[in-house]
Amino acid sequence: MPELVERVRANLNAAADDEQVSEAVNAAVLYVIDYSGRNDIGLPDDALTQNGIVGYATRIYQDAFSPSGAQVAIGDPLFTPMFAPEHLFKHWRHYFLRLYVAWGVA
Repeated sequence: MPELVERVRANLNAAADDEQVSEAVNAAVLYVIDYSGRNDIGLPDDALTQNGIVGYATRIYQDAFSPSGAQVAIGDPLFTPMFAPEHLFKHWRHYFLRLYVAWGVA
């Protein structure tokens, strides 16, 4: 986890004492574990999983806390709004699809 936190911190140019970076990494790891059904076995320690966690944690950290996911300025004709995806995991889920625990008959 410390290596992932440092990678996210470097991506964001965040201060060394910014606790929100470690909280974002922790949230990303816990979400992916729950999403992939790997509560008992955890996540693998490979490059694809680590890169996905770093990207997803960066996205969590940068999430705008607005109801519509859009930043708007009323009365400013020069303002260009930035729209964030509705679901933070929408793009990053592709890094973790291979981690599903699947049951069935082969």
